[in-house]
Amino acid sequence: MLPPAVEEAVAAVASDRESGATRLAERTLRAFDLLASSGRADPAVVRELAHRLQEAQPAMASVRNVARLGAKVLVEAPRDWPAFRESMGRQLEEGRRLAARNFVNLLEGPATILTLSRSANVFECLALAHGKGLIQEVFVLESRPLREGAEFAKDLRAAGVRASAIADEAAGACVGGATLGLAGADTVLADGSIVNRAGTHALAALCRAAGKPFYVVCETFKIGTNPPAPSPLFDLTPAVLVTGIVTERGVLLPQQVRSTAMDWGRESGSRDSTSDDSPEG
Repeated sequence: MLPPAVEEAVAAVASDRESGATRLAERTLRAFDLLASSGRADPAVVRELAHRLQEAQPAMASVRNVARLGAKVLVEAPRDWPAFRESMGRQLEEGRRLAARNFVNLLEGPATILTLSRSANVFECLALAHGKGLIQEVFVLESRPLREGAEFAKDLRAAGVRASAIADEAAGACVGGATLGLAGADTVLADGSIVNRAGTHALAALCRAAGKPFYVVCETFKIGTNPPAPSPLFDLTPAVLVTGIVTERGVLLPQQVRSTAMDWGRESGSRDSTSDDSPEG
């Protein structure tokens, strides 16, 4: 049984339907840190926590990867936990900034961006580009039924970005005037396809039909090989519709993702299977 503070942390991850994958990864790391400091981090409890967190957000490769790697450290080398926590925390923080920098390098002049939902990575990209005078306007699909896109447009305006929330059905009317489409990712599969907020596939297809590039921005810890269980809140965008995946390591073509997924597998030392949550040596 998990300690009460850890149970609360797991419940917070499970109930969060607004935060992006990076924020959920941070909460996952926090849950493991609470367990590590509780004095009750025996292997059985560590594995229970890893399993519970993965079940809480099955669409998020970021949660799965951080949970597996955190469990491996706590089971096999608990003395290394403080160093691991600091290193992973830096990666979560710095990866977003580096990916934004790589996105800005793609822009050749002031751009009109068409996006959706409420991604921390997309916000970082747009805020940095705005600071460099490279954003002309941003159109954000409202992303029903939760309408987090409307909130995202407010976030952007508060940061000084010229941004408007538009109805999901208006994407076709706006794509012709856009420079590019941009979305975050909850999971990038090894074949380069994207699991993200429902509506991402439609936006990518609109961009392809209009001859506009469609980019996805995310850190490499969001790469995973297991498709999540179907959910009405997420959809799958095939790799053929994705121009590039902007990461902290650079802009990956979809066909370059598989080797990066293998790197994560070697680093975590885990089988990429949701049916076996125990870390391996």
